[in-house]
Amino acid sequence: MFFITNGIVFVKLQKPDGTTIKLAEMNRGAAFGEMGVLDDGSVRTCSIVAKTFCELDVLNKDDIDNIRAECADVDENLHAILAVRHAADKAREKSEKNITNALSGMKEENEEDEEDEKDENE
Repeated sequence: MFFITNGIVFVKLQKPDGTTIKLAEMNRGAAFGEMGVLDDGSVRTCSIVAKTFCELDVLNKDDIDNIRAECADVDENLHAILAVRHAADKAREKSEKNITNALSGMKEENEEDEEDEKDENE
């Protein structure tokens, strides 16, 4: 898990079609990589790319497990963060699916309109 102590990073997502979209910008005080440390078997969902020179503090899984065992509040907060990130991922996936379906429907309507115009002109 990484904590930004200085600098700015982009959170990017590569879509199945190969295009990349910027989801967020994070700076000092933000953290990332918690899903990989806290959620066994999680699949990488995003990439982090430095926008500026960055300084990061790092906690590995053993460090975090020790902290979680000693501090129930930290464990609860980390689980809350993880739940929010999972919910955001699901909402983004649903939104992308809805947009794709809407665009597909618009394309079909346009094709039908073009066919109707062609029939009228003949």
